[in-house]
Amino acid sequence: MEEAVTRKFVHEDSSHIISFCAAVEACVLHGLRRRAAGFLRSNKIAALFMKVGKSFPPAEELSRKVQDLEQLIEST
Repeated sequence: MEEAVTRKFVHEDSSHIISFCAAVEACVLHGLRRRAAGFLRSNKIAALFMKVGKSFPPAEELSRKVQDLEQLIEST
């Protein structure tokens, strides 16, 4: 991330950004099945997925499903 320090921004074609986006996409496509119930416990992660969900429907769906699961767990 040296370029972010020297330039005050990271270009969208940066290998770091591409790797990060690929990792997020893999998580979303996998569905985070193993840890879905505890995935959005952190408000920062929940906020990130809600923000991404505005332009990426699978992230919005995942966020909604996890919130539904958390509400179900809290109500029992």
